[in-house]
Amino acid sequence: MRDFFFVVGKEDVNKRVDLFLSEKIEGVSRNEILSSIKEKGVSVNGKIFKKGGIRLKEGDEVRIELLPRRELSAKPQEIPIDVVYQDEFFAIVNKRAGMVVHPAPGNYDGTLANALMYHFNSLPGYDSLRPGIVHRLDKLTSGLLIIPLRKDVLEKFSKYFKERKIRKKYKALLYGRLSQKVEVNFPIGRDRKNRVKMAVDIRQGREAKTIFSPEEFLENFTLVDVEIHSGRTHQIRVHASHIGHPVVGDDLYDRGFLNRVEFKKYKGLISGLNRYFLHAYFLEFYHPISGKLLTVEIDLPEELRNFLKNLRG
Repeated sequence: MRDFFFVVGKEDVNKRVDLFLSEKIEGVSRNEILSSIKEKGVSVNGKIFKKGGIRLKEGDEVRIELLPRRELSAKPQEIPIDVVYQDEFFAIVNKRAGMVVHPAPGNYDGTLANALMYHFNSLPGYDSLRPGIVHRLDKLTSGLLIIPLRKDVLEKFSKYFKERKIRKKYKALLYGRLSQKVEVNFPIGRDRKNRVKMAVDIRQGREAKTIFSPEEFLENFTLVDVEIHSGRTHQIRVHASHIGHPVVGDDLYDRGFLNRVEFKKYKGLISGLNRYFLHAYFLEFYHPISGKLLTVEIDLPEELRNFLKNLRG
């Protein structure tokens, strides 16, 4: 066990305990923190908590016993997955929110990779942790992922993504009123103050382009169609926050919106969502073998449809 002890300062007031700890402990992922929390390894002022959403106050004493790291490997597990397209060359699955794409510290099993290894007899991959994985979605984001079933197809899709030959679109709900279409073209890199986060970094970041198109205004929120022309880590979430309209449910980049007077009445509804309002609903590309144009589009998942229904009244 590795033990750490911290006293909360003014700069960390109202932070979630899991985010606070992931910022304070270098080289430890948020998933490792959450695993320790679930195993009763975290206490605030001597009281043990099993959830990471506890908000901290100045002077709180936080202690954590980190679980020992396990050797990572992806093994087949009988986990249901939603396959929306399949041929002999590749499949397209609809990942649910809450599922991690491949094993990592704090998420050793129950991942999409574990499920894919069970459902498909043979999967190509560049390493043992990412069988059939050519692109990813954040844990709390749902939607479409391409799963190559042959090595040559994996290589072709890797080239497609590198050359930006795959059209990707998302639905997102943003805080505030986005009155017009906005094209965000700012590079993204690792946040220099908080290694858990990404940030707009003009000097050292990698090129990233995101287009937000408003579709519907719901009181203090905007439902948008989002198209990305690159695939940087947390890209949509970072760019949305940068323009002052963070993604609903994303407390890592929400800029304190839930604590603003006009949003306090939504706090219970948003906290109960337990995910980002971000869904990868659309893919379009030329089939890597036949050359035919393939378009795949899916609906919002039930929990997001219900969330919108509640907002619409």
